[in-house]
Amino acid sequence: MPLSYRPSEDCCDFDFPLTLTTERSLYQFHSTMTRYSDGLDEISGGERIRINPVDAEKLGIEDGDLVEVNSRRGMLKVKAEITRRSQPGVASLSFHYAECPTNLLTSSALDPVAKTPETKVCAIRIEKAK
Repeated sequence: MPLSYRPSEDCCDFDFPLTLTTERSLYQFHSTMTRYSDGLDEISGGERIRINPVDAEKLGIEDGDLVEVNSRRGMLKVKAEITRRSQPGVASLSFHYAECPTNLLTSSALDPVAKTPETKVCAIRIEKAK
């Protein structure tokens, strides 16, 4: 049954101007089980928030800087990765690393049809860590 587009319940505003979307890593499985593999950890052994260069410049953030990522539900500290793979206004994190619990930031609003949590997108603010 086709559905009509419906915007997220957690929209951007002045205090939270960026959209966070969650993603998966090619090198990690859905949970933290692959973190026990030294080889995979060498390839992708830590979380980074991916930020578009335009947004990074506006925020005064450089590649590798430690940043605070704030949502309406919490805050995480993570290193920044400046990349054109992220669109302006959108940043992304995976959810594979226990030391960076991304889903603490995301919304628990339920999809009206599937009744599953809307854990894939939320409004955030990024600033250099103090």
